[in-house]
Amino acid sequence: MQAVARYWLTDYDWRKCEAGLNAVPQFLTEIDGLDIHFVHVRSKHEDALPLVVCHGMAGLVHRADEEIVDLLTDPTAHGASAADAFHLVIPNMPGYGYSGKPTTTGWDPPHMGRAYTELMKRLGLRAVRGRQAATTAPLVVDYMAGGSRRARVA
Repeated sequence: MQAVARYWLTDYDWRKCEAGLNAVPQFLTEIDGLDIHFVHVRSKHEDALPLVVCHGMAGLVHRADEEIVDLLTDPTAHGASAADAFHLVIPNMPGYGYSGKPTTTGWDPPHMGRAYTELMKRLGLRAVRGRQAATTAPLVVDYMAGGSRRARVA
């Protein structure tokens, strides 16, 4: 416990974290009465595919720039093809990160799937490709694709 306390007291660099957050374009939009926070980075490659990065951990947005944004939006800078490029949307799940906290029940995976689909429509990104990163995210991706969890689990 002392090592953990020491890390947060002396080693953790909030300014580095803050700089990482400020390095990516962040937005808030209201969907079904709730603020949804998201990162939206368009690739310089116009034919890039839209990609929603769903997750169950608020920390993903904090790590987004250093771990995935540049690799996925500008693959040619890393020796890959422009055909490998994505327009990224990384929403924070309701109640996590900078998204609003629901005050009523009902923000289950089907509701989140509909909300993320609406978000993509608002951004003008109609073709949705989903990527799940953890926990509830696989369910949300299933519902975004218009499927039911029961039908998609093998």
